[in-house]
Amino acid sequence: MIDSNLIVEYLEPTLWGRLGTVMEILHPERKVLHILEEEDGCRAYYCGTMFYGEKAEEQFPDADEVRIYTRETICGFLKAVQDRKIFEMDIDVYLHAMYEELAARIPVVCRKKKQEKLWKILKAFGRSDGVYNIGIMQEENLFFQCMLEFRAGKLVRITSADRYGQDVSDWEKICENAGREFSGECVHIMMTLEELRERYSS
Repeated sequence: MIDSNLIVEYLEPTLWGRLGTVMEILHPERKVLHILEEEDGCRAYYCGTMFYGEKAEEQFPDADEVRIYTRETICGFLKAVQDRKIFEMDIDVYLHAMYEELAARIPVVCRKKKQEKLWKILKAFGRSDGVYNIGIMQEENLFFQCMLEFRAGKLVRITSADRYGQDVSDWEKICENAGREFSGECVHIMMTLEELRERYSS
């Protein structure tokens, strides 16, 4: 789904700096409780908080996921995910393999179901070759914009209107430029930030 040789280019700094807000809606970061078991007791880390002692899982009931490590399992996991064979994998395949490796070596307790919205969107886009020109508005202003290019079911390029050198905040101009460059295979998608939240927030 995400090509191993993914090209990321021409990212307009102001608009692209708002990617975090968009990702928080489409793929919210999971709150993970990390517990390290050692001979002299347990150490836990959760959302910037360190905890020493037993029953760390009870101290942080709102964690989405709990991972329990030893120094040996950490070393084994890090060695496995740096194996030479992984460098030929597509990016999403690598991420899936890495998580499977983690679960195989380290007890992982999922308390809340994972959100798969972002992956479902990318999979749907990848059903046909072409470019998706995505714009997100906030009031009358362009809040975020990007272009995703898919070939043979894989995301091969991420770019933005910065590739055109001007009019990077004018949605109509962006559509005109993208339409000329990707004639016949460019799909324009525009929505407001509020519409994005209503459609994809949990």
